[in-house]
Amino acid sequence: MDSAGTSAIFFTLPESVATAETHMPEKVTLKPVIRLVFALASRKPAVVFRERAVVKHYLDEFTTFDIWFAGLSDQTFRQIGGDLEPYNALLERSILNHDAF
Repeated sequence: MDSAGTSAIFFTLPESVATAETHMPEKVTLKPVIRLVFALASRKPAVVFRERAVVKHYLDEFTTFDIWFAGLSDQTFRQIGGDLEPYNALLERSILNHDAF
């Protein structure tokens, strides 16, 4: 695990819990978070890039990018092109009741 990941996990530990083995960096460089949401069963295809909030909040110390994909179509995923039928078959199959999990 890199030092940024380690520090993100352990930086909130009180000193009594942190041991000499736990490296506590003085400053953490936060990395952006990219959140992708896939609503493939949506009837209306869309790709939406969510805008950042205008009002700053206490958690605004890091950057997030939210991207929403709706519908399984060549309008949402251009790379699919003419191969849409197999993807739709897989989507329909995944929606059906099953005991695979």
